[in-house]
Amino acid sequence: MAGENSTPSPPAKSLHRLPAHEAATNELYTHEVLALLSCFFFPLLGAYLLHTIRSQLSRPSEGLVSDYNLTIFLLASELRPMAHLVKLVRSRTLHLQRVVASNPYNNSEEQPAATNDLLRRVEDLEARNSIAEPVGTSASEPIFNGKQTAVLTTEIRRNLQPDLDALNRAVRRYEKRATLQTFQTESRLLDLEARLNDAISLAAAAANNGQNQRGFTSVIIEWVATAIVLPVHAFTAIARLPFRTIVALISYGKTSIAVSDKSEKKRISNLKHVSHGRNRAGKR
Repeated sequence: MAGENSTPSPPAKSLHRLPAHEAATNELYTHEVLALLSCFFFPLLGAYLLHTIRSQLSRPSEGLVSDYNLTIFLLASELRPMAHLVKLVRSRTLHLQRVVASNPYNNSEEQPAATNDLLRRVEDLEARNSIAEPVGTSASEPIFNGKQTAVLTTEIRRNLQPDLDALNRAVRRYEKRATLQTFQTESRLLDLEARLNDAISLAAAAANNGQNQRGFTSVIIEWVATAIVLPVHAFTAIARLPFRTIVALISYGKTSIAVSDKSEKKRISNLKHVSHGRNRAGKR
């Protein structure tokens, strides 16, 4: 058995490239290196040749092929190859960073064989467990007696009671705060409405007093009063809406807590009935 479990996994297949492909790759790399070196050495060779034949040129051209001009020519010709070399070094550095950041233990060729080996071992262990397990000892549901049910009920209540108490206290605190805010808002709105009514009555009285003398002015006053009253009534209705919503949410939270308590009690009672039924069946 031990020999069967410790059988080595089949070796991973090695992949080799074709010789022609390998030779073409090496030759292409050689050409690239030679081209890069030629970009550096040919300007040096040209500057050296100009410096050598400078003595054989005519006198007006001696000032043109001076050391300063040769230096400028050499620097300008070496600028683009140097920039290309910097780009190559940067690309190579980024490639090496990606290689280092990747998983060094990721071997895709050996993973399927190792996975198959592990799956086979797990299947062998499951088969041994099913053979060694007796037929008559099947997993049965636990049977609780009255004492165990009471202990379980007490434990559940002890675990859930602090959360329920904290939730009830939070709901009461929010309810008191919402009631106080609603009362303050209602009182302020009533005060504002009383002042508005006083202003409307004063405006109506002023309009009635000056209606006979100034008919057009009374019409304007009525329009202004109407334009003031309508937005205030709309603002009052909108201001009362959030507090009514809060009160409705608080009442809904209370009902949901009550329903959850009832469902918990019902579940505990069902558990008691089931345990008693199982005890009676066992006694029979």
